Amino acid sequence: PETREKTVVANESANVKSVFMPDGGGLFYTAFNGEQSNLEFFDIASKQSATLLAALGNDSQIGLSPDGKTLALFKVTFNGETNETATNQLYLFNAQTREQIAVHDLPPGGIRVQTDEFWKKDGSEIAFSVSGKNYDVDVYSINLKDGKLTRWYPPQGETTALYKSE
Repeated sequence: PETREKTVVANESANVKSVFMPDGGGLFYTAFNGEQSNLEFFDIASKQSATLLAALGNDSQIGLSPDGKTLALFKVTFNGETNETATNQLYLFNAQTREQIAVHDLPPGGIRVQTDEFWKKDGSEIAFSVSGKNYDVDVYSINLKDGKLTRWYPPQGETTALYKSE
């Protein structure tokens, strides 16, 4: 801030999402390189970027845990004409070492996360919703220690869909 020096981090990238490390030493970001989207880390001191995960899909989301120790990446892979057919995975990284620490498969469909507020305050769970065919929307959380999914809404046997699946 003192020098007001500007540094280009991602040239000509589309759909960039980013989050700074709490200590200001680096920046996690997703960027399109002309062929695919990747998860990158930019080290502020060295002004160098490193790819942490390649081939993210088209609509990935990232966010840091409340304590700043874990980075979550929702990887969305479209495999049909609409996002309701997408496959979803949750990747977790140690934010300090940038090492991948876990990957969890999530329900298929159009995943939605409130990127600023999807973590439970103690960092033990992440909340998200998934929309599927027939315009249904289910609300889930995932326990990060054991990968257990909990469907919170709608209650079992009920649907939010405009019409029920056949």
